[in-house]
Amino acid sequence: MNSKSLALACLFVQTVTHASASWALDVCDDDGFRNVRDGQMREWNEAGQDWIEFRTTRERLIERYGQGRALPQVAAQAARNAMFVEFARAERLPDAHAVLDIRDMQSVAASCRGNEVFDFKVPWAGLSWSTGSFDPDALMPPVRAFLKQNGVID
Repeated sequence: MNSKSLALACLFVQTVTHASASWALDVCDDDGFRNVRDGQMREWNEAGQDWIEFRTTRERLIERYGQGRALPQVAAQAARNAMFVEFARAERLPDAHAVLDIRDMQSVAASCRGNEVFDFKVPWAGLSWSTGSFDPDALMPPVRAFLKQNGVID
């Protein structure tokens, strides 16, 4: 590798590291969040692109789903469920078998004031419905109950 390639690679690594470290610090910011079943949600616009973000804490996940589970996977499922609910509010399900496709989701885990926080963000343009086999029983029980209560699923 020549010196120019090495310099560019180092600059790229520093930029990615800075972006991740910057986002990890933003995870601790409470501005604009509202409470939802498994955590908090917020929406914002950055550089002309609309984003939606979900975050939750280790304590909240343990309280809701108990010990003994892999928390990063539980947090990711909670994020997908929360995104499903938010997107269903904005764009009605095309049919009972619609599935939410999520593209370009980013995630980070950070420590905020002594709490382990799992944060997930995705551009609104990364959310879309596709028809397929939707299994409401695969959703976490509180999300399934919420969707039934609001008439999104039967």
